[in-house]
Order: sequence, then C-alpha cells, then structure tokens
Amino acid sequence: MPDEQTPPAPAALPPPRRTRSNTVRIVAMLLVLVIGVPVIGFTLIDLAKGAGDGPTVGSPSPPTGPTAAADQDPSSGSFTGSDLEEALNIALASRNRAAFFSHVEGAAVEPLNLWWDNMDRIGWSEGALSILGPESVGYADHTVTVTVTLGAAMTFSPRVPAGTDHPDAGLTYVQSLRYSATIRVTDGGTSGVISEWGTYEQVAPWDVEPLYVVQTEHAVIAGYQDESALVDRVATLAESAAAYVIDAYEHERGYAPVQRMPLFITEDTARFERWFSSSDPAPISDWWPDRSGTNFTLASPAATAGLGAHVATGGDAGGVVTIGPSGILHGDTFLHSTMAHEFAHTMAAAMLPDRTGRDPTVSEGWATFLEGRFESDGREFAPHGVFGNWDTPIGSRIRQCYLTRFTGRFPVDTDFVDEETSNCAYAIAATVYSYATTIGINAYALAETAERNDQTLPQAARTLGGPELDEAGWVAFVAEHWA
Repeated sequence: MPDEQTPPAPAALPPPRRTRSNTVRIVAMLLVLVIGVPVIGFTLIDLAKGAGDGPTVGSPSPPTGPTAAADQDPSSGSFTGSDLEEALNIALASRNRAAFFSHVEGAAVEPLNLWWDNMDRIGWSEGALSILGPESVGYADHTVTVTVTLGAAMTFSPRVPAGTDHPDAGLTYVQSLRYSATIRVTDGGTSGVISEWGTYEQVAPWDVEPLYVVQTEHAVIAGYQDESALVDRVATLAESAAAYVIDAYEHERGYAPVQRMPLFITEDTARFERWFSSSDPAPISDWWPDRSGTNFTLASPAATAGLGAHVATGGDAGGVVTIGPSGILHGDTFLHSTMAHEFAHTMAAAMLPDRTGRDPTVSEGWATFLEGRFESDGREFAPHGVFGNWDTPIGSRIRQCYLTRFTGRFPVDTDFVDEETSNCAYAIAATVYSYATTIGINAYALAETAERNDQTLPQAARTLGGPELDEAGWVAFVAEHWA
C-alpha cells in the first residue's frame, strides 16, 4: 500500500483529494498520490549541436578500421561497462547528442531519441546514466541486459542554494528513473553499444509521446501535443498555485529548492494511469481508482563513472506532479487547489531528500494546511466567512467531518486507509498544524522534523523544544473555530 492517501468527499461538498507520496528510489520505490472524488573516448563536438538542436540521430555506421578489433573480443565474460558509463556521462553532461548516440543502435534509437527530444522541450542543463547492480555481470554472445538509471537536471529540478543546512546544498539534482538496456558488449566488457531500451517499472510522461510544454515564471506545464489547448488553459492556474507555494517557503524557510513546479496534465484516463504506474505490487488504480492528482518523488543517480562531483547521488531528487481527469472535471477551483496541494508535496520532498517518515497525518495534513491557506489567499487556514457566510472548501469539510468522526481525538494513519474516512482525515489533520501555529510552533519546522525523524506531530513538537502539542488544547481550538 502506498504510504499516504486521501478520502471521498462528504455529500454536497466539492470532491476532496487523496494524496500519496511515491518515492522512486534506485533500489525501491514508494508512492504519494492525491485523489479526487466522488533522466572515454569521445571527441566532443560543437555544443550547439550537442544541445539537441540538430536532426534526430539514427544508428551509427558499422565499425571500420581499428574499431573492428572489437570483433576479436570474447563472446562471453564479465561486463563492467565502466568505459561506456564514462563516455555516456561525458556526453550527457554537455548534452552532446552525437557523442551519446555513437553508443546507441537498433531498437534503442527511437525511444532514446524521444527521451532526448522531450528533455529539449522541457529544458535541461545536463543528464546522467548509471548502470545498476554488482560491479560486473556475466554476458554471453556479446550481449548483456542490465538495469540502468537515466535522468536529467530539468528546468523544474530542485537546485538547493549553497550555504544552507540542506544535505545537498550547492549540488545539482538529476531526476532519474530506472530503465532496461540491452548492450552489445565491446572492449572485453568495459564498453559497448545500447541496442535495446525499455522502461522498467515506471513510465514517465517523457517516455511515451512527444510533449507539448508551456513554461511560466514558476511552473512548467506539459502534456501531449493533441492536448495542447488543455496545457495552455491551465497554465495560469498552475503559475499562481506554484508561486504561492514557492513564496511561502522563501518567506518561512529562507529559500525554496524548487523554483519551477512541474505539472503533467491529461484528460485521458489511460494516459494518466500509465504515468509512473507500477505493476509491483499492484497498479495505482488498484489502490485508488479515482485519483485527481499525484506527486511522484524521483531518485538521484547512483555514483558512477564520468559523473561530476556537483551532482547529488543516492536518495530522493524532488517530485513531479501529474493531474488527470478527476482533477479537471470538477472545475477550476478544485483543480487550482489540487495544484497547490500537490506542489506542497513537491516542495516538501525537495526539502527532505533524507526523510524517513511516512505518516499521512504529517504529510497529507501538511499539504492540506498549505492548500487551505492558498484557498484564502494566504491569509490564514480555512477561515470562516471568507465568502460572505460561506466557508472555504476545506473549512466546510472540517465543519462536517469533525463532529461526525473526529470529536476529541487526533487523526491517525489508519484514518487515511478507509475511503469513508480519508477525505475527512486530510482536512482534520491540517487543523493540527493550524492549532500548532496559534501556540507558537513553526508549522514548517514541525512538518520537517516529524518526517525527518519518523515522529508524530506531538513528538516532533517535543523534539523542537517548544510548546506541548496536546490533544485537549487542539480539541478546544477546533470546537471554537469549526464545530
């Protein structure tokens, strides 16, 4: 089961979200969703060509002259790929397309050209590739199939300022996924040519079709080319939601590691379900069949040959948001709030690449808290009477949910499992952060401390050495404001 989720909307309310966090690590992958109702030896060429402005690159010509010595390589042995890794990473570091594709042939040409073209559309500064597994693996018939990571430092990838207390301060995040690569082995197992390429467990939007991308000051909005009108339409909404979350972190934490929020959007259910989907242990739709949006946390590459010291390795590398039909069909107000909620997850993932906590009360409560503030133009969380005598959407949910399900107690992780209680749990968990701010606890520090140390919110408050985050005080606070 994913570690974070959200519930169905109470009757007569706008459909709430369900969110989970999906950390796509090098070895294992976890998941964050929000649900709506009811990436030696080269002679580097001109970098202008390397930047991907030239034509699509095809299979290289068969080796001639000295290169033909590869024919005398043993047909079997141990493959390390060290020279291949170094050559590919040198090419990726400078976006040297010709150098990279000199090591690509056959069935691998088309998917890797698509990946490269889409990185150009999104905007990227460099990439990295790592061969995973033991230092060497056996190969036969000059062929080996290995798992690799491939990723890029994209326009929206986190960049943590130097001089901060962040563990990756000053480093570049290359957001990576795992792929399957079949390699025609050369040079006694140290090099080769990629002959087949496929996705592995997850399928990113950039691995499927050519993208259509709109970039604003604070967001990168992408979809497929036949849905360009949708991307254009939601760009303004994404910009304002992204700007709010970025400004909030800069004001409260002193910096925001994500300066452009990534959003991939589609009205096609099959496309949405395919993005970052996994068949192990079960498809995403088996967990939550009606997601509105999801923040997927990607991984940094493994330390490998040819990778610059400025690239962060291991751990998480920030997130990517996807929104599907259920996030769109309920109207722009719901869509706008969904964006703010998911962008809050994206920022939290970038702030804590070493987090251990997966308590949905902590993570979903936090994202809903920022969402609630966004709904009231950042003034406060879910204030009463913002729209005449009407509550904000989250305020209405709190008012309906508290008296019926949560009177007198904090929400707990099991409240986020049952569809009947999860939407309420999101909203009620957010009130714990709201209460914390009224007794002098910094909500940002509280959320980060809880996730970093795998603590509950009251435990995190004690770690911070501040006021006690007690249940009785919270009960009185909720009753005064929403009951």
